[in-house]
Amino acid sequence: MLSRLQRSVRTKLLVLMLATTGVALVVAVAALVVYDLRTYHERWIADLTTQAEILGRSSIAAVAFDDKRAARENLDLLRVRPAILAAAIYDEHGLLFASYGREGTDEAAPPPAPAGNAPRLERNRIVLFHPITENGRQRATVYIRARYELTERLADYLGILGIVMVLSMFAALLTSAWLQRAITKPIRDITDVAHQVLERRDFSLRVTKTTDEIGYLVDAFNMLAEIGRRSDALLTTDRMKDQFLATLAHERQPGFRDQLRHDTQGSRQRSARGARGNRRPARGGSFSARSRFPGHRAARHERLRPGAQAS
Repeated sequence: MLSRLQRSVRTKLLVLMLATTGVALVVAVAALVVYDLRTYHERWIADLTTQAEILGRSSIAAVAFDDKRAARENLDLLRVRPAILAAAIYDEHGLLFASYGREGTDEAAPPPAPAGNAPRLERNRIVLFHPITENGRQRATVYIRARYELTERLADYLGILGIVMVLSMFAALLTSAWLQRAITKPIRDITDVAHQVLERRDFSLRVTKTTDEIGYLVDAFNMLAEIGRRSDALLTTDRMKDQFLATLAHERQPGFRDQLRHDTQGSRQRSARGARGNRRPARGGSFSARSRFPGHRAARHERLRPGAQAS
């Protein structure tokens, strides 16, 4: 299956589009998660700070008149906030004035004195000490201990984003499968024609040209197919020519031998006649020489006579 994925351009394009979409979604999800966690932290601290400010303002008079019952009634209003597990009010000297603890929880009792003003995290809890000032003077301090549901929020947020990612990837798959046809169809046409040319040696097939960059590839392929067609035609013509010449030579071979034999005999006869003709002119030449020089012949006869020999 992996080799098939590596060979298919269509599958490669789908994987490329899905991978790009997936990476973009992962980056977007990571950015959203970081933003949401930061926003949740800041918003939760701001919410608790506002709650502590309201609670302290409404309890300044109770602290000033040492009315612990009124202070506890103000703290009991926090029951409508399930995330707040414990709270307390300290007087201007830092002594515990009134406290509140949600029923059914095993939260630790409030500390006996305020411990700093900055919010801090304790596992999945957030602790806040907020001073209440009036006319530049600190009148009280409010302590709030609440749930810090960052893990639960992160799990819920990731679940929602996971569903969104799955739906987005499915939509991207459908869209990519529909859009990639415009890219892969010309390539698949070239591939199909190339297979037919290789298997059937049919160089007359052509691919329809497109108007994009693939059109240049189609033109080059069609040109190569035309060159192949002409080359194949030339090879066919050469084979037919060779077959014709071989057949003609086979059919005319006895006649060629008779003609060659006749030509050989004629050459020999002509050579023989030429040799005899050369000898005749030699004898004739001597006769002509004798007739041309009669004095020489008379002198020879004179020497051969008996009287000439004696003298």
